[in-house]
Amino acid sequence: MKFVILDLEWNGTYSRRLKGFMNEIIEFGAVKVDESMQILDTFDALVRPQVGKKISGKIKTLTNITNEELENGLQFMQAMSRFRKWMGDAVLMTWGTSDILTLIENNRYFCGNERIPFLKQYDTKIIVNVCGRSKEDYVEAVQKLSKAPVDMLEINISCPNVKEGGIAFGQNAAVAEDITAAVKKVSKHPIIMKLSPNVTDITEMAKAVEAGGADAISLINTITGMKIDINKRTFAVANKTGGLSGPAIKPIAVRMVYEVANAVKVPIIGMGGITNAADALEFIMAGATMVAVGTANFHDPLTTVKVIDGIEQFMREKNIADIHEIIGCVNQ
Repeated sequence: MKFVILDLEWNGTYSRRLKGFMNEIIEFGAVKVDESMQILDTFDALVRPQVGKKISGKIKTLTNITNEELENGLQFMQAMSRFRKWMGDAVLMTWGTSDILTLIENNRYFCGNERIPFLKQYDTKIIVNVCGRSKEDYVEAVQKLSKAPVDMLEINISCPNVKEGGIAFGQNAAVAEDITAAVKKVSKHPIIMKLSPNVTDITEMAKAVEAGGADAISLINTITGMKIDINKRTFAVANKTGGLSGPAIKPIAVRMVYEVANAVKVPIIGMGGITNAADALEFIMAGATMVAVGTANFHDPLTTVKVIDGIEQFMREKNIADIHEIIGCVNQ
């Protein structure tokens, strides 16, 4: 089996046709690897801007791409055609949903089609993570996604509420319930509410979003942390604090999943530090009906596949016929 890891570069620009901003792709970059992650081939194509015409100074700095180079780039449809041909029957992978959503956005704008041709071959579900700085932001985003070719929406309520002094939506039960009810009212997709662990009682937040109509709950998001550069005597992160993820937070995540599973009736997606099948099984036995792998994918893009295979192997070895036999089994 071959895999293609896609990495797009884009420029935020205003579209008169859309009467709003869009992310216009300016470069396709990809690497093709085998199952042992050995590089087989690479792909690169610059895309000539047709909406923004010129890229911003910030984008030039981040990408090292110049307007002069882009003048000789391909049109978006040409770049897409070449990428599709180069990709062949390989499995497409990205570092997150941003690249896929931007690809869909550009395909819709330039080709009039929301569905990416070579994505139709995958029998998988697409979950879009939604962020916002106000209730209105969340509602607007969910409304815009109502016709998008996605299956579920995950509402990230760890974002700061600018209208309430910056406190995260997910740190106030009443606000969390209100946000849930608001997006549920306008959504045409099932709603997953993603909880912040930076609270005193995670079950209070879980009960709040369940009361607001959440179809499922995912947890945990990152834990607030801080890093100080002792040589410069200043913060290592511009925002002073940042989100800590990875194996370090797994025991906290498992504990919170367990608590929430005993407090609500909706399905739970467990996450936070999963790197192998054993980690995933801990979440499942704590009460998660699904699990998600995040940070580990940056170290090994095949982590998710290995976790799935590992769970199947564990079930065979333990003569477990149905995964439901072990979901929340520590409570039995």
